[in-house]
Amino acid sequence: MDVPPQLMFSALTWDGWPSSSSGDDGDVDVGTYKEAASVRLQKRGPSAIERDALEYVPVATTSFKYERRAYTGNVADDGSRAVVGLGISPAVLSICLPGRVQWPERFPPCPAHQDPVPRSLTGPPFEFYTVDFSWDTTYWEDSDTKLSPDGLHGLYLTGPDLPWQGQQDPFDADDWYPWTGDWVTALLEQKDKRKNKNQPLGEMKKVFWTYDRMWAVEMRLEAVQVREFEEGGDSDEEGEDDEKNDERSISDYTVRATVLKVLVKKEGLDRLHEPDPPVPGDSGEKQEDEAAVSGTTESAETQPTSMKRKAEGEPGEALDGEEVGDSKKRTKK
Repeated sequence: MDVPPQLMFSALTWDGWPSSSSGDDGDVDVGTYKEAASVRLQKRGPSAIERDALEYVPVATTSFKYERRAYTGNVADDGSRAVVGLGISPAVLSICLPGRVQWPERFPPCPAHQDPVPRSLTGPPFEFYTVDFSWDTTYWEDSDTKLSPDGLHGLYLTGPDLPWQGQQDPFDADDWYPWTGDWVTALLEQKDKRKNKNQPLGEMKKVFWTYDRMWAVEMRLEAVQVREFEEGGDSDEEGEDDEKNDERSISDYTVRATVLKVLVKKEGLDRLHEPDPPVPGDSGEKQEDEAAVSGTTESAETQPTSMKRKAEGEPGEALDGEEVGDSKKRTKK
């Protein structure tokens, strides 16, 4: 197989806040993956970072911004409302051969027993509604629409993405409340000292790998904006909760990511030449016809671990570049 001299790169960023919803609300708009950057990559040669990988670099400076957001609202104690949009990766990255469809995934038509939602079946943008966060069987891939926010064919950005967060992903444990901790204190103190609002609060370089380590992207990450959360005295709890409320906390922050290089292993290049897998949920000639026209979501063998986890919320193995946070419909316990 000839090594392609060029590849195409694309970045989708998530636009949406975690929110509470009930069945009486209908199909509520949860959020959208929108294309934030697209650029051609030029082959530079063997990678000095990773053995058996080739290095590709953007032909032009390529940056985009993404936001991480926590859920800061209340949930009904009687379980009548649930929080949707939690644990969704703020960005998904993709590479493909020139001339191929960058994002071949599509939404199958809405089942007949449900009212259709007002969106295009192809993307980007990929618009997600509460119907995409429900399931009737054991596994997530059997949800009603067969396409979830963590089912796109790409590299999902995990933490840490700030220099103060340490080596562990700070978002694995809890997306329910405003974030607190040493890294939050450091971020807010840096914000207090900043005289120029355009000056980044901090920056770091990081290599993000796909869950199967077929390819990776090295980026420079700059914290450019942070929103401090004010409790407002609405907590009725006492004791430990009062002590927690004294901590400074944040509800979200914005990162500017600049693409420095893309690393692709031989197996990753081979995979780029493979045809898109069939559309899940269809069968026979209809499936083959639609796959030839529109492209599809990942097969069960190649989709991220978080797509295979059971609805009960089994923890997935946290691999570099894989988003394993629960983005399915959850209720507060």
